[in-house]
Amino acid sequence: MTLAFALILLTLIGFTVSAVFVFGWAARSGQFRDVNAGAKAVFSPDEPEGRPTDLFPNQQRPKL
Repeated sequence: MTLAFALILLTLIGFTVSAVFVFGWAARSGQFRDVNAGAKAVFSPDEPEGRPTDLFPNQQRPKL
């Protein structure tokens, strides 16, 4: 086993262990309880449905 192969293998094992640890922490701390809350937070109650209100710079509002 070469040194480069050993380093790559140890790095992959380290990333895997880290990913499992982070996923476990997120599950325990309640990060997955309401996954839709972040998606709904970008809309304000007075946002008109079906009409875009955000524009790119120097863009004209479309005629409806």
